[in-house]
Amino acid sequence: MPPQIGLTLRKARLARGLTLEQAARAVHIKAHYLQALEEERWEALPSRAQGRGFLRLYADFLGLDAAALLQAWEAPQSATDAQEASAPTQPPASQQPAEMPKPDGEAQPARGEEGEAAEQPSDPALPIFREIGLVFRQQREQLGLALEEVERYTHVKRHYLKAIEEGRLDDLPSPVQGRGMLLHYARFLQLDPEPLLLRFAEALQARHRQRQAPQRSRAVKVSSAWMRKAQAFFADRLLVWLVVALLVAVVGIGGWQVVRATRAQPAQPTPPNVMDVLFPSPTVSPTPIPPTATPTPPVPGLAPPGGEQTQAEGTGEPTEVPRSNAPIQVYFVAQHRAWVRVIADGETVFQGLVVPGASYNYTAQNRLEVLTGDGSALQVFYNQQNLGLLGRFGEVVDRIFTITGVQTPTPTVTPTPTITPTPTVTPTPTITPSPTATVGTLP
Repeated sequence: MPPQIGLTLRKARLARGLTLEQAARAVHIKAHYLQALEEERWEALPSRAQGRGFLRLYADFLGLDAAALLQAWEAPQSATDAQEASAPTQPPASQQPAEMPKPDGEAQPARGEEGEAAEQPSDPALPIFREIGLVFRQQREQLGLALEEVERYTHVKRHYLKAIEEGRLDDLPSPVQGRGMLLHYARFLQLDPEPLLLRFAEALQARHRQRQAPQRSRAVKVSSAWMRKAQAFFADRLLVWLVVALLVAVVGIGGWQVVRATRAQPAQPTPPNVMDVLFPSPTVSPTPIPPTATPTPPVPGLAPPGGEQTQAEGTGEPTEVPRSNAPIQVYFVAQHRAWVRVIADGETVFQGLVVPGASYNYTAQNRLEVLTGDGSALQVFYNQQNLGLLGRFGEVVDRIFTITGVQTPTPTVTPTPTITPTPTVTPTPTITPSPTATVGTLP
C-alpha cells in the first residue's frame, strides 16, 4: 500500500489533538483497527471490505478526502485484479460444477403430489424479506461493522440481527417486535426506516392475502351448495314461511315500539335526603404544606462483592454491571417498554422508548437525572449498587443521581397571598361639660 495513507491519517488526527481512544469512540471503530490503518498494517484488519469501510469513516471524521485515499488504497490491488482477469476463467471440463439444485420453494413436486403442489404456491413474503436483509447487510459491511459491535451499540441480540440480514424475519419474536428491531437497526446504520418498514408491511399483507385466498374459494363452494339446497327446501314451503315471517315482523315492530316508549320517558331525579337538607356537611379546604427535598443516600449492602455482577429483577441470570472511572455511574435494565429521558450534566443523552431486555449505561461528573413514565420498567444500578425497580407500575418517576446520593426533585409551592383588612377609623369620645354653681351676694 502507498506509505502516505497512514501518515496522512496520523497527521490529521494529531492536528486535531485527538487520541486513538477518542477517535475510536467518535467513529465507533476499535482503537487497534485505527492504529493498524495509521501504521499501514493491513493484515491486521478483519477483511478488505471492512478495511475500506474503516478508511472511509476515519477519513470523513478527520476531514480528509476519502475518495483520494480509497483510490490510493485500490491502486495496488487493481494490478493484481488485472492479472487475475487475464487468466482463463472457465475451469476444465472435469472440474465443471454440478448443476445446483433448485431452492426448496422451486422444487419440482412429486408425481403423486402434483395436484397438491399446484394448490400451494411459494410464500410471496420471502423475496421481500431477503431484499430487506440485503439492504441491512450491505450497509453494515460498507460501514465496516461486525455483528458483535452492532449488538453492543443497539442492544439487539446477535441472532436477531443475523436473522434480519438473512431474510429470516419469521424467526423474530413477533411482527410488532420485528418492526421495532428493523426501525432501531435502520436508524443505527443511518438508513431511512420508512421504505424498509413499508416493504415489511407489504410482505405481511401479501402473505395474508395468499393464505386467505384458499379459504375464500372453499367458502364460495360451500355457500353455493348450501344455496341450492335452501332453494329446493323453500320452494315447497314458500307460503308457510311468508306467514311466519309476517308474524315475526309484527312481534318485532310491537316490541320495538314498547322499548322506544320506555326509553323516551325522562328519568326522575332522586330527591335529597332530609338530613342532608337540614344539616349540610361543612367542607374543609386543605392547606397545602410545601414539601422539602430530602436526599436519599445509596442503599448499602445491596450490591454483590466487588460490584461486578447482580441479579436482574424477575430473572435468575446475573447482570454484568460495567465499571467506569466517572463519579456518577447509572446502569439500568429495561424490564418492558417505557418512555425514558436521561440528562447528564445538563445535556440530554437519551430520550425515547427503551427496548425490553436491553441495558443502558450512562455516566456524569456532577448530576444525572432519569425521568420515566413507568417506574416498574427500569431496574437501576447506581455506582455498582442494585437499587431495584425505580417505582411502581404506571408511576411517573424522576430521580436525580449526584455524588452525595439519590434525590427526588420537589416542586416549589407558591404561597397563597392573604388579603389584609382595611383599617377603620374609630371616633374619639368627647367630654361633656358639667354645670357649675354660680356664687351670688346675699342681701
